[in-house]
Amino acid sequence: MSFIRGKDTPPLIDPDRKDRFGLPFSWSLLGESEAERVARIAGAEQLIKDAFEAAARHFGHDEARRRFSEIAKKPPRGKQANKEITGDLLAHYDRETSGGTLDKAEAPRRIAEALYKDHGRRFGESALAIEKRIRRALENRVEARAEEKKRVAMYQAVVAEHWRRTFRK
Repeated sequence: MSFIRGKDTPPLIDPDRKDRFGLPFSWSLLGESEAERVARIAGAEQLIKDAFEAAARHFGHDEARRRFSEIAKKPPRGKQANKEITGDLLAHYDRETSGGTLDKAEAPRRIAEALYKDHGRRFGESALAIEKRIRRALENRVEARAEEKKRVAMYQAVVAEHWRRTFRK
């Protein structure tokens, strides 16, 4: 296909092309009738309902609702933290505290000072900023682990309920 529109390129709006859900891949508000628009919207709504029902069967109603709300959230605004650098900071923290010689309370400060001295501003604007970033990353990791434990417990409860209903006498 060429980048210049010619005979070998498909039309921008192809009414016969469908996505994997059977809905039109592209459409024109000007080129579709009211009945076509209503049918397209109804098909999309039914798809959402079916997907939610399938998620509720597998995760439970509350977890499915939580996952759908996560997907529907607006993307975060503003500058986001570089996950690679945050991962490197956590790796430094884990490496330094694994031996047991460094106190976990003062470890972020010492690590931040050493990293700022050795790498300059690669990990943050100052040793204090690096220390704050390490502490926030540690808090986020604890919260993520707690959330994961909660999800596992919810999944186990759903599976247990499924087996209880399946083999009830």
